[in-house]
Amino acid sequence: MDKFANCTRLLFTARQKRAARVIVHANRRAHSRPVFYKLQILNIYDLCLTQILLFVYKSINLLLPTRYNNYFTPLEKKHLYYTGGSKQNLHVLKAIKTCRYNSLRIRRPKYWNKLAYSLKIASSYPILKSRLKEFLLNQNQ
Repeated sequence: MDKFANCTRLLFTARQKRAARVIVHANRRAHSRPVFYKLQILNIYDLCLTQILLFVYKSINLLLPTRYNNYFTPLEKKHLYYTGGSKQNLHVLKAIKTCRYNSLRIRRPKYWNKLAYSLKIASSYPILKSRLKEFLLNQNQ
């Protein structure tokens, strides 16, 4: 299953890059990052990361169905003492097996914790979405 998913992702990435190069009339061997930046679009990996982070934001701010309200645990609720982490960070569950480590409950908090504090405290979903896109585009410039 993983091999099939990786092949599909690589094929989609190659097609996305090819289409972007055609739009800007770039050489077929041109690097794709400047092309994506010129078009102000995210690559497939950044799109996936965006969806993950938006899901976490919705879960933390109770914008999802009640089933997902306690899906992630804030770090401040996990410890009774100050741990030096940001108030917006999430507790990351431990995993021994690779299949568990790659699960969404483990990986999503890791991505969220790496995010800049200014993005974590966005006042609304549309604001986070636009700031996140701008952040990822500038990061890949």
